[in-house]
Amino acid sequence: MERFAYPEDLPLSLAVRTSGPLLFICGHVGDTPGMPEGSGIEEQTRACLESIERSLNSLGLDRTAIVRSLCFLSDLSLKPGFNAVYTEFFRGQYPTRTTVGAVLEPGTLIEIECVAEVPEGNHRETT
Repeated sequence: MERFAYPEDLPLSLAVRTSGPLLFICGHVGDTPGMPEGSGIEEQTRACLESIERSLNSLGLDRTAIVRSLCFLSDLSLKPGFNAVYTEFFRGQYPTRTTVGAVLEPGTLIEIECVAEVPEGNHRETT
């Protein structure tokens, strides 16, 4: 098993790769530093997905490697705006997905965690 360090001093891993071809990516939130206060679900969803993709890129992967996502919305009435951005991001190559309502940190409208498939031969050193 490989654990990839989170870039900040937090008690979690950015991702964990099992002995199989799966990479488990920690939850990313949409309320990122520099995000204007009161930003909407579309902006937060885009920021969240772009953050996930940057993490994947740092491990030699991209969004097409995602096979499953677990999405937490602070209010399920936000689902239409979330779906619009999610659809644009994945461009028809959708991973399996579960979306649930959840109590999130104040100002955070969305959190997404993912599972990605790592192609054979694509191994990065643990940092």
